[in-house]
Amino acid sequence: PAGVRAGVLREGFKEKRTAVFRYRQLSLSGCRAEDWLRRPEPLAWAFAALMRPGRWSRAELKLECLRRIARSSVVGLRKQVLVNWVETYVQLTGPDAEELERLLDLEGNEEIKDMELTWLGQAEARGLEQGLVKGTQAATRQAVERLRSVVFRQIEQRFGTVPSPVRRKVEAMDALEPLA
Repeated sequence: PAGVRAGVLREGFKEKRTAVFRYRQLSLSGCRAEDWLRRPEPLAWAFAALMRPGRWSRAELKLECLRRIARSSVVGLRKQVLVNWVETYVQLTGPDAEELERLLDLEGNEEIKDMELTWLGQAEARGLEQGLVKGTQAATRQAVERLRSVVFRQIEQRFGTVPSPVRRKVEAMDALEPLA
């Protein structure tokens, strides 16, 4: 059933009750997004993204959720979390994504488009940063391997076979500086 329900969990052994836990359960899938977007609570607007769109398309639902968040008094990290929720759980592809782009280009949706671009830019920047870190680490590992080969070759040219203790020490080095 859709909406909020009360629940009770009873624990015990045989006839002796050891614990009773009362809780509220929120079932989103059967709820209507339109109803929740009318609510004053910002979290309700994010939850609406997971609900039945009713008369709206998926693109219109996403736009309405983002519009409500954009026009609210919520700021900073709280706003980012709400936008991130909607962006994460309402990922559009194909015709739905094209419809959203068309809707964002309409007059009156500039703030939402800016907010969407900001979120996308931040996600892209995080991805780029992670990629740079991984790329740098991989390049460093390759450079260390190549430098080890050079060190082994120089030792062999000067002194002949590399003794096992020396080989183990060189192989244990995982940074460029000690090998240089």
